[in-house]
Amino acid sequence: MREQFFAALKQLVALAEDFPTDQFDEAAPEEVTKHRLLAPLFRALGYSDQDIVPEYRIIGDQVDYLLRTSRPLLFVEAKSLIDTAPNLFEAHREQVLRYIRNYRVSPQQAEMERPVAWILLTSFAQFHFIRVNEDAPSFSLRLDELLARRDELWELLAPENLEAGRIDELYDQQQ
Repeated sequence: MREQFFAALKQLVALAEDFPTDQFDEAAPEEVTKHRLLAPLFRALGYSDQDIVPEYRIIGDQVDYLLRTSRPLLFVEAKSLIDTAPNLFEAHREQVLRYIRNYRVSPQQAEMERPVAWILLTSFAQFHFIRVNEDAPSFSLRLDELLARRDELWELLAPENLEAGRIDELYDQQQ
């Protein structure tokens, strides 16, 4: 599965680097990114369609995805590949922090045996992993380094690694 992910990631990076801007729907450029880049990335990581919950509601808001297996694992907030923000997190900080604040007081969190601990903000050109009890990314990757850091991306996103708490281990090592 890991080698298949690496092969798929290589193709997705090539697509993202040369993505024809005329294929972006002016009304919904985020949807193009989700459909053409993020959904294939999640499938390459090993998530089934049942593991990807779209438009997950959090107290009056909705995050683009909840990735899950037998339990909820990770929230994903998607932005358009053509988002021109030099730092995607800084540009969308308030939205992401609002999701985190709402989630921390939500009934959903109280009902989860193991609550979601991370949110990923991504445009595919940038990946920012934020712990739900913090207000800044712990891990960030850019499109031009995805292939060189593919092992790290696998460790951070593969369902079996999230299930096993690998992202928290990497966080602890980084601290």
